[in-house]
Amino acid sequence: MRQLLFLLRKEFQQLRRDPAMLRILFMMPIIQLLVLSYAINTDLKQMRTVVVDLDHTQESSKFITQFFATDYFKRVYPGTTTFADATHRIESTQTDLIVTIPRGFATDHLKNAQIGLTVDGQNSNVAGLGSGYAARAIAEINQSTLEDWKRQGRLPEGVDIRINPVVRFWYNPELEIRHFMVPGIAVLLVTLISGMLSGIAIVKEKEIGTIELLLVAPLERWQLVAGKLLPFFILSFIVITFALAVGMLWFGVPFTGSPLTLGLGLAFYLLVTLSIGLFVSTVSSTQMQAMFSIWFFMMFAIMTSGFFFPVENMPQWLQYLTLLNPMRYMMEIMRCVLLKGSSVLDLRSQFLSLAGLGIAMFTLAVNRFQRQLG
Repeated sequence: MRQLLFLLRKEFQQLRRDPAMLRILFMMPIIQLLVLSYAINTDLKQMRTVVVDLDHTQESSKFITQFFATDYFKRVYPGTTTFADATHRIESTQTDLIVTIPRGFATDHLKNAQIGLTVDGQNSNVAGLGSGYAARAIAEINQSTLEDWKRQGRLPEGVDIRINPVVRFWYNPELEIRHFMVPGIAVLLVTLISGMLSGIAIVKEKEIGTIELLLVAPLERWQLVAGKLLPFFILSFIVITFALAVGMLWFGVPFTGSPLTLGLGLAFYLLVTLSIGLFVSTVSSTQMQAMFSIWFFMMFAIMTSGFFFPVENMPQWLQYLTLLNPMRYMMEIMRCVLLKGSSVLDLRSQFLSLAGLGIAMFTLAVNRFQRQLG
């Protein structure tokens, strides 16, 4: 027992003498608890909704006001006047729901008026909840209008008021959850491969004492960086190709977009994740520290990427924080290219964000790497 106590004392002393590991052990769990507790939210709120009002009457305006009286829906792009414009919004991930009020809505209250609900079906859970909440909101509007008309004496005897929602799910009409999850899992796999392996690459060289051999080798610094990162870049493309092949052949996930669009997005994304891995490897002393740091990034990135929970459900301050999360943009690119067939133009904001993050992170990581070697 005495020998065991000495061993325990030695291990705790080693931890105490390693401030970097202590920060990882205590600070990261606290940050994860505070941030991820807000990120994990299964409630549906603020579903981005575009309204196409083709009737332009007092009744349609009143319907719009009543429809947005709850926190379930948030009206975006109020200047949208055509269904084609609204379709562009939903294709470029700028909205989740299109509410179409047809011409003649005001005169059809006594003839079963119809309201069109076009739902982005990528996330089957959100689509199902959103369409259900919309149908319930319309039912409440029916009841409220019926009571008002009865009170005003405008309702003929034996006639009922009906506004019927006509729901259409786009991009995933069967609401298959696999069509939503498999593309997200492919992004997780490529993140794990590129981030984790590149994160321990330099640290491993330092631990086994071969970093000095690389320094005296007849290589330019850029050649050294490229030699360490390019294998993981190529390996990541192989992994995601295999993952998508399994998703398409086994799970029936559609691939409606262009492989070139997806490949370009993946190249930008790998520039970010490989740079993060390189940066972590330069600030870590051991492979254990590097793995802990990469895992912290992975946990934060996954929970705030929209993989499980919509970003719109998160608090506003956390939504701003997710703008620094490259996985959020890659999730959108992957799902939109596969399920919607979106182009680079449709996803230009995601591509520009990834390119900006990639350039900034690569510059920071390479400068840090060169200072460490120099």
